[in-house]
Formats: sequence, C-alpha cells, structure tokens
Amino acid sequence: NMQFLQKSVVKMSFITRPQNLELLETLPEPRDLFEFFLLCTEVPRPSSHLEEFTTKLQQVGDQLGLAHVTDDAKNLVIKKPATEGYENVPGIVLQAHMDMVTSCNSDTQFDFFTQPIDCELRGRKLFAKGTTLGADNGIGVAAALAIINDNNIIHGPIECLFTYDEETTMSGAEYVDDTILDGRVLINLDSEEENRICLGCAGGYEVKIKFDGSRASVDTASGTFYHIRVFNLMGGHSGVDINKNRGNAIKILGKMLESVSDIILIQSITGGTAINTIPREVSAVVFVENENITRFTDNVSDVFQQENEMHAVVETNLNFTSKVTEVGNTTVYDSELSKNLIIALNMSPSGVLSYSDVLPDEVESSICLSIIGEENNTPYIHFFPRFNTDEQGELTLNQLVDITSAINGATISEKFNAFPGWNPDTSTMILKSLKRSFEKETYYDEPATEYSIHAGLECGLLIGRYPDMQAVSIGPTIENAHTPDEALYVDSVLPFYNVLKETLRDFAEENK
Repeated sequence: NMQFLQKSVVKMSFITRPQNLELLETLPEPRDLFEFFLLCTEVPRPSSHLEEFTTKLQQVGDQLGLAHVTDDAKNLVIKKPATEGYENVPGIVLQAHMDMVTSCNSDTQFDFFTQPIDCELRGRKLFAKGTTLGADNGIGVAAALAIINDNNIIHGPIECLFTYDEETTMSGAEYVDDTILDGRVLINLDSEEENRICLGCAGGYEVKIKFDGSRASVDTASGTFYHIRVFNLMGGHSGVDINKNRGNAIKILGKMLESVSDIILIQSITGGTAINTIPREVSAVVFVENENITRFTDNVSDVFQQENEMHAVVETNLNFTSKVTEVGNTTVYDSELSKNLIIALNMSPSGVLSYSDVLPDEVESSICLSIIGEENNTPYIHFFPRFNTDEQGELTLNQLVDITSAINGATISEKFNAFPGWNPDTSTMILKSLKRSFEKETYYDEPATEYSIHAGLECGLLIGRYPDMQAVSIGPTIENAHTPDEALYVDSVLPFYNVLKETLRDFAEENK
C-alpha cells in the first residue's frame, strides 16, 4: 500500500532540455503551468508547421489518460470529463492557438522550423534570446494543459481546443468542425493584460496593391548602386500597438525615397516580416547616376533626420545606413514603375483611421502597411486593415481603391484572410462567474475592467461556427508580442491561473 501511495505522487516531467529544467527551478508558482509553457518552447511551432507540436500535445493527452480528437482544419481537442457530481454542468471550452509569430533580431541566426526557443528570466520578465518568446499563445496552451493535469479542481466537462494557424490565416478557427465541441461556453486564453476581461474584438482582412511595369538595364559605368536600410524600430502588434505612435520603417523609407524620386531607379525593396506586425526594418537597393550622388546622399540623410526628430520620443534607437553596394542583377524597375511605387508608399495610409465615439481612447478602425516585397519580378504592398464595423472595413477598402486608381499600372487584390469582429455580450453566465472569481483574487487591488480589443481574436470565428456560444477572453500580462522584445510578466501568471481555476469551480457550482 505504501508503495502504491509513493507511486501515485511521482510527478511526470514533460520537459527534456536541461536548461529548461534549471530555469523551471527559478520560476515562481504555478510551476506545473510554467513547465507546460517550457514544453511549448521545446517544440518548433511556426504557423503551418504544427504537426510535431500537435503530436506532442496528443502525447500529453495520452499521458493524462484523456481522449483527444483532431478535425480536418488540423485543430486538436483534448477532453476531460467533469468532476463526479458535476456531469450536468454546461461544458466549458478552454481555447488557445498552437502557432507563434516567428521574428528575430537581424543579428540573430535562428531557424524557427528546427530550433527550440531559448528562454531567460530577466528580473520578473521571461524573454527569449533574440527571438519572439511565443508566450502568445504558448502561455494559453500551458494554462489549459495545467488545468486538465490538475485533479484537485472542481469543474464540469472541459474541452481544450488548440487551434491551427491563428497568427496567419485563422484557418483553424474559421473551419473548425461544427460537431467537434460539445461545450457552448468559451474561455479564450489569448489575451495579454492581467486583471482585464476581453469581451469583443475587431474584424480585419488583408489586401495587396500590385504594380505592373518592367525592368530595364542600366549602364553600370554611369552610376552607382546604393543599399539603404532603415532599422531598429520598436515594431509591435499591428492592432494593439497601432495607436502608440511607433514608426513604420517602410513609410519612413518611402519619405526618404520621395525626396530623390527623380534621380533614382529601384533595383529591389523589401521590408516587414509578418502581416500582423508593424515593420521594424526595410531595405532598398537603388541606382543613382554618378552626377547625382551628392544630392542623393544629402537628401536621404536630411529626410531621415526629420523623421528621426518626429519619432524621437518613442523610437529612441531608430537608425539608417546608406552604402555603395555590388549587385548580381543590374536590372532595375524602369522610371515609371520606380516613381509609381514611391508615390503609392507615400499616399498609402498606415495608422489609426478613427477612434470610438463611445470610448474615446479606443481605436475603432486602423490600417497597417505591413510588408513590401516582390512577386513575379514586380513589387507589391501588403496591408492589414482592422475595424469594429463592416462599414468601416469597406471605407478603408474604398480609400485603397482610390489610391490604386490614381496610379498608373497599380491594381488592388480582392480581400483575403478576412475574419469577423466579435461583439461584446455583458449578460452571459460565464462573465458573471469570471467577475466573481476576479473579485476573490487578492493579488489585484482594483476590480477587473472589461474591454474590447483592436486585434483579431478567434472568438468571432468560433461563434460563427457555434452561434449559441458565449465567450470571454483572459490572460496574464505579455508585452511587445510579435517582436523579439516579447516579454511575459511571470508574477501575473499565478493570479491569472487562480482566476481561471476559481471560474471553473464557480461556474460548476452555479450550474450543477
């Protein structure tokens, strides 16, 4: 009997990297949740490359003796039966997404497809070394796993829904099988502010402006190729951070090129790493006739200084370089295409478009000029508008259509990867339980605040598939998501987790 007792309390270890086992010893409670988070860092999980991570989560389900199922959209559901006596409580779905944004500093060599994330605790914040941490949304995955690993929580039926590709197309949530879930009460674990309850989110879509035109050869003896780079901006989330006056590297370079548009031809231009991130860096290679070099270097430097002064309060590390460079391909965009691209960069909006009348500080509609690049030898600009109402989404599209029609050879794509907003409902049972649970959590001095976020959460899409679903979203504090400066406030994790556990208990008692 003693042997049996000892055996029943032997703890399974889910992580394998020695540095993570060491790091875990330095992290505060809840250790089991942090262990599951470190597990998330050990398995690569870029969007669309989640097979290995899905398998790892299935193995955890198997180790815990829990049933799991996947659907055609590559989502995973792990099911935990109710505590005895609570079988008739409405089922709760704990939802988090499996993928992470893969962004690293330009001086960091990192392969997100094969390498584990290296974490380090600096003060009371957990960072990755030179890359995104993936707490968005690894901490949500970890919280759901910690809940189903803990047999001391009172709860009704629980389903952990781990969704596919939230950071790119939201295809997991959009195409989730509408029979895979029994529960109709959703707790989304993808929020990033402690002691706050998210009850709504913006909708959005992607759209590209493409440019027709041709490449021309240049006489390399008569001119020089320059490589211009704007870098070291803060970047950040293209929704949540859009109102923080952060610089957009592509827009700044557009201004610099505008000052020399009559004397340069563009050989290449690339910037921005992800559609949902404010671009931190951009570079272009341009051809300048030798007699114009002085004017070129003076002008781009002068305009950069103006931009630097304008952004000085927020962008303390903004930088640029302009250097003579060798190129393999000496063809350039012809004069018309080079000029049209520069005109489009300067006409295109990027930032807040309107604020809410009801909540003065809340962004109602915005757009981010996120990426510039080349497809089939011609350039394109990739935008991400966000909005609270479909009308605002259409207004933004019309603005881009007007810009496109004013520029020769420019065409606008159809909207793609669109997702609906999620409208707040303050009358739900789950919100009442959640608010009671926040009130009991002694860590917080103030009552939890309710808000709607200017970002895409999967709740709107999931409610589209399950129209009778009620939803809330919570999470611990994460700052600078989608950038290599992403940080998880470790002391915000325990109160968040306590509230989650208490909500499950409260909801079960109130509804049994």
